[in-house]
Formats: sequence, C-alpha cells, structure tokens
Amino acid sequence: MTSKRPDVAKGLPEMQLPAALTAADGWEKSLGADKAQPGSTVWEMAKNQRAIAEAFENFNKLRATRDPKVTPAAHLENIAKQAKALEANVHRRYDTMRTRIRDHKAELDKQIRDRIMVPRAGVDPAEIRAVLRNLPESERYKAIQQAADEGDTDTLHAAFTGNSITSGIPKDKLAGLRNYAEKKLAGDLHARKEQLDKVESLNVNILERTMELMPTAAGDLGVQNEFKKQAAEHDRARLAFNNSLNK
Repeated sequence: MTSKRPDVAKGLPEMQLPAALTAADGWEKSLGADKAQPGSTVWEMAKNQRAIAEAFENFNKLRATRDPKVTPAAHLENIAKQAKALEANVHRRYDTMRTRIRDHKAELDKQIRDRIMVPRAGVDPAEIRAVLRNLPESERYKAIQQAADEGDTDTLHAAFTGNSITSGIPKDKLAGLRNYAEKKLAGDLHARKEQLDKVESLNVNILERTMELMPTAAGDLGVQNEFKKQAAEHDRARLAFNNSLNK
C-alpha cells in the first residue's frame, strides 16, 4: 500500500499561535498598559505585542490563500521568504524593547539607590559593617530589616554597598534584604520595576515562541519533503526526455 501524499495543491493550513502571538485583550491589562502613559516602556510593549499579533494573523491568511496562477512550490517559496521577513521584524522589535527595558531599569535602580542608600555626612560605613558582622546571623538580618522600617539609610548604605566579607551578609541573603528595603522605602519605584519584569518576560516570550514556529512556517516537514521529491522526479523525467531526443 502506498502512503498518501500531502496535499500541496492548496494553501497551507493555519498555524496554531501561542497566546503571546495573538491579539488577546488581556495583555494590556496584565502589563498595566491600559493605565500607562502613551510613549512609556509599558505602553510601547503593549503596542509592539499588538503589531506582532496582527502580523502573525495576516501571515496565517497569506499561508492559507494561494494565487491560482502560482504553483504550490512557488507559493511555498514565497511563504518562506515572508516568514524570514516576519522573523526579522520580531527580532528588531525585541532588540529595541530589550535596550529600552534595560535603560529604564537602570534609571529606576539609580532612583531607588538615591532614596534608600544615601548616608549622612561623616558616617563611616565601615564601622556599621563591623557592627553588623559581629552580630549573630539572625540579629544581623533583623537589624537591616529594622533599618528599612525606620528609614535608616546609613545602615542600608553600609549593608548594600559593602562586600559579603566585610558585612557578614552573603549574596543570596542580600537580594532579599534589599527587596524588603525597596518595598518599604521606595514602594512606588519597586512596583514600576516589577512591572518592567512583566514587560521583559513578555518580550522574551514573544521571541521564543516566534523561533519555535519558524521551522514549520513554510509548511511542515511532510510538505517540504514532498516538494523535494517532486523536484527530484521532475529532474529525472527531464533528463530521460532529453536523452531520448538524442538517440
């Protein structure tokens, strides 16, 4: 029994798109873009997502509709070309947003440092670190949390700018303590940073989902192999025909 050949005479079937590549209404709300200032990083990410989703929707339509005057092989070749253009567009948008997110996060980090790690003149951070280092471990962490509760930026500056050896605070604990201090003394800025984390996650998600779809964007492996087989059959037939003319 011969296996059934893929139907290559029609347009390609619709690609099943993941959520990140669809025009779902929930993205703007989940990012907070529905309340964001036009032109802001969050607003631009939502705008990017909508544009990419629209491009994939139209790409799906392009795959499914073949001009009758165009051969299936030519249609597949054109779809492959358009898929590369779509991939390049997504990469360009990703790179632009990645740079924007990075710069915005750096700006927020500076504003947070200026708010929670500004020591008073004449205060020696080395002395504060020595005190912290000599405390029992549990008391050391409580002292830093208390400093955040009381707005003691001298202690926070000493703890967060020194290395682990001088302060006695290991790096794996430092991130959590700083996170606590940010929420206490710079809650508005910390919330904006968390919002940017969501933006960054979506930006990466869009690129990764796009790259997963690209290998089959111009037809699955069965369709691609069928055209290769047909091309090889045509070459053999043409060679046999030419040889018969020369006998």
